[in-house]
Amino acid sequence: MHRVITLSIGGFIAAATLVACGDSEEKKAADFCTVVAQTATAQQGLVTLLNSGDIPAPDDVKSQLNAFRGLLSEMAAAAPEVLAQDMILVVNGFTAFDLGLQQVDYDYSRLLTDEAAAAQAQADMAALDALETQDAMAALDDYSLANCGFALDLSGD
Repeated sequence: MHRVITLSIGGFIAAATLVACGDSEEKKAADFCTVVAQTATAQQGLVTLLNSGDIPAPDDVKSQLNAFRGLLSEMAAAAPEVLAQDMILVVNGFTAFDLGLQQVDYDYSRLLTDEAAAAQAQADMAALDALETQDAMAALDDYSLANCGFALDLSGD
């Protein structure tokens, strides 16, 4: 369970750090930074839910994760070309994370009580923890800091 929550924190923080820049793309950059800020807010809500000390209600996890993933998709659509590959990896990582939670019907208590379901969920979630996904998150964080003026700790530490 701790590893899943750690993955949740690191992953959600990671995705919320994307950015844009440009000359004639200044509006696109501003739009991208706006979506990044909205995603960061959604991410913080999800992180707070997952780290409340209580096992969150499955409907709350699903709802907040869906909202976060929707904003992540908006970020991918607004991202500058230089971030295209990184966005693919991050979106795929969170899609895998969502699929893993679907295995337990978004019920974190099942990760503690159902070994088979927990093993399958963790296998599905592995893409979020993959080195290439973590590298993409770090690249997005760096880009965000340079172009939006803020960055988040993508490591989840």
